[in-house]
Amino acid sequence: MSEQPERQQGWGGSFGVDGVFQPWRRGDWQVRLRWGAPLAILVAVAIGRWVGFEFAPLPLVAVAAFVLGYNALFAVLLARRRAQEPRQTGSDRRDALIQVLLDYTAMFLLVRFTGGVDSPLILFYVFHVIFAAILFRPSFAFSFAALASLSLVVLALGELNGWLNPHPVGFGGTVLFRTQSAADAAVTLTFFVATVFIAAAVTTAIVHRARAGVRDITEANARIAVLNRRLSGLYDMIRRLGPEPGVDAVLQAAVGDITELTGVEGTAVKLLSEDGLTLRYASGYGLPPALLEERVVEVARSPLNRRVLDGAAAVQGRLGGDDAFQTYDDLLAAGVRSVLFAPMTAGRHVVGILGAYSHRSTPFSSDDEAFFKLAAETVAILVEIARKRSAVEQLSQARQQLMLQVAHNMRAPLTAGLSMLFALRDGYVGPLTPAQLEQLGRASRRLDALNTALGKLLTVARRGDPSTVLKLAPVDARALVGSVGEGFRDAAARKHIALELQLADDVPRLAGDAEMLGEMLENLVSNAIKYTPDGGRVTVELSAAATGGVELVVRDTGIGIPARDQQRVFEEFFRAANAAKLDEVGTGLGLSLVKQAVELHGGRISLSSAEGSGTEIRVWLPSG
Repeated sequence: MSEQPERQQGWGGSFGVDGVFQPWRRGDWQVRLRWGAPLAILVAVAIGRWVGFEFAPLPLVAVAAFVLGYNALFAVLLARRRAQEPRQTGSDRRDALIQVLLDYTAMFLLVRFTGGVDSPLILFYVFHVIFAAILFRPSFAFSFAALASLSLVVLALGELNGWLNPHPVGFGGTVLFRTQSAADAAVTLTFFVATVFIAAAVTTAIVHRARAGVRDITEANARIAVLNRRLSGLYDMIRRLGPEPGVDAVLQAAVGDITELTGVEGTAVKLLSEDGLTLRYASGYGLPPALLEERVVEVARSPLNRRVLDGAAAVQGRLGGDDAFQTYDDLLAAGVRSVLFAPMTAGRHVVGILGAYSHRSTPFSSDDEAFFKLAAETVAILVEIARKRSAVEQLSQARQQLMLQVAHNMRAPLTAGLSMLFALRDGYVGPLTPAQLEQLGRASRRLDALNTALGKLLTVARRGDPSTVLKLAPVDARALVGSVGEGFRDAAARKHIALELQLADDVPRLAGDAEMLGEMLENLVSNAIKYTPDGGRVTVELSAAATGGVELVVRDTGIGIPARDQQRVFEEFFRAANAAKLDEVGTGLGLSLVKQAVELHGGRISLSSAEGSGTEIRVWLPSG
C-alpha cells in the first residue's frame, strides 16, 4: 500500500530517497561557474605584474587557456545532451567527476607555477574538497583530500631533490615564501594535509546532516502528498455517491474507490449480523467471486475479525502466520499474502468490517492503517445513511398508502352523509323548522370542509406515489389564469374584495399537467381571498419571465404571515398561527400542494410577507 516518494530537488542537484546528492543534470552549473576562472587568472597575472611581483606569466596564461578550452568543450557536449531523452544520471555523475579532476589538474598547475609548496594558492584546494563533499559521497571528499595532499608531497619532493625546476614568486629581487629545507616543507605539508582533511570531515558531516534533513522532508512531503490524494479521493467518493444510492450501490462504489486509493489488490466489506455472531461478505472488488458469493464468516472462529469487532482500530494479518482464516484456501489461491481489517463504526455502533487484501507479505504502514480506519468509518456512515434513507422511504410509502386508504374509505360514507343532509335541507323528508335548518346548514358546511380536506389529502397521497406520471400537454397559461380568476369572482364579491387579473400578451405556452396547474392556481387564489379582510385587494399577474419561461404572481392585502412561520408554510399540515385563529377550518395542505405542483413541473416558488401587510407568492415555470 505504501507509495514511493518522489525525489526532492535541491541547490545544485537533487537528493534521492537514500539521501545521496545527485548533481544537476549534465553539470551545467559547474560550466557556468567556471567561465569566470580564466578571466580571474588573467586579471591576477596582469595586476601582479603591474604591482611588481616577479613570476613567469606564460605558464599561468597557458593554464587559463587550458581551463577555457575544456570548459568550452563541456559546454558544447552538455548542450548536445540537453536535447537527448531520457536523461542519464550516470552520465551526469561521470561528467561531474571528470570536470572536478580537470579542475584539480588546473589547480595543481597553478600551484606549480606560483611557488609550489610555498604557493599561497594551495588553500584553494580546500574549496575543491568542499565541492567534492557536496557533489559526491563522503568517500570522494576524503579521496580528493588525499589526492591534493599526495600531489603537493610529490611536488615538494621533486623540487627539493632537483627533479623539478622551482618557479618561485619574487618581489623587488627577493624570493617570497621560499622553502629552505625538507623540515620547512614538512611543516607546510602537515598543516595543509590537516586543513584539507578537516575540511573534508566537517563538510561531509554537515552535508550528511543536510541530506538526512532533506530526506526526512522529502519523505514527509511524499507522505503528505499520498495522504492528500487519498483524502481527496475519499471526498470525491462521498460527493459522487450523493444522497441517492442504496446500501448495495454505496458498498460497490466504495470498495472500488478504496482499492484504487490504497493500491491493494482487493477490498471487501463484511456486514455484521444483528445478533453479532456472523459476518457476511456484502461487496468486494478485485477478489475472486467465489470468495464473496454467499460466504459467511463465524466471528467466534476468526480471531482477526473478533479483535476488530472488540474495538481494535485496525488489525493486520498474514496468511501462514498466527491468525486463522476460515477463507484461507480461497485467499491463498487468489495470491493474497496479507490483510488489513478496520471496523466500520458509525457512532458507537459497529456495522461491519472493511478489509484490504494484498499480494505482499510486508506489513502495512501506520499511514495505511490510519487511512483505512478513516475509510472504514466513512463507509459505515454512508451505509447507515443509505439504510436510514431506505427506512424513511419505506415509511413514506406506507404513509402514502395509509393516507390513500383512509381518505378513500372516509370519502364514500362522507359523500353519502352529505347527500342525506341535502335531502333533509331540501324538504324531501318533510318540512324543518328554522332552527333545524340552521343546525343542518352548520353541519353541512363542516362536512363539506371535511370533504374538501379529504380531497386534498388524496391529492397529496397520489402525488407522493413514485408511480405518478404527469400528463404533459401544451397549456395556455392566459386561458388557465383567466378561467380560475372568473371562477372566484363570486367568492371575492361576497367579501367586497377587488380581484384583478393582469395578463400580458406575450406569455408563452407551458408544457404541463393542466389539471395540476389549475389546482395550484386555485389554491393560491383561494388562500388569498380567504385570508384577506373585507374590502381588500387580490391581484394575479401573469407575464413572460425575463430569463425565459412564465412568471405568475399572486399578491393580496390580507393578514400576512408571521416571520417565525414563513419557513414552514409549505410544509404539509402546517398553518400559520394568525391563520388558525382567523379560521378554525383548514388542513394546512394548500401551499404544500402548490409547492409540489411547481417542483414537479421543474419550476421555482418564493414567498414574501409581513404580518398585517399582505402576502406575495411568486412562481416561475418553464415554457413548453
